[in-house]
Amino acid sequence: ADDLTLLALNAELVIRAFANLESAAEFEESLENQLKDMVKRGKNLRVKLIEDIDEYDGDDPLFPWIKCVKWVQEAFPLGGECSRLLVIYEQCLFLE
Repeated sequence: ADDLTLLALNAELVIRAFANLESAAEFEESLENQLKDMVKRGKNLRVKLIEDIDEYDGDDPLFPWIKCVKWVQEAFPLGGECSRLLVIYEQCLFLE
């Protein structure tokens, strides 16, 4: 349900971006490509944020966690299971 809500929130922007396309098939293909690209960028950024947590060597061990949590909250404003925010919170509790 959260993925569908997120899709609905972005639908207006996507429709505006592809409003000048001539055919429904072209629109559908472009929409699918944009959604795939959004998912790929999101996964890549999540992986990068987690790598930053693992590689962090600064004075504030919470800094990379806070950065990751902020991104997740922005990327998944409705939260929910697909955000995996609870997993991040749980992992943060076990800092060494």
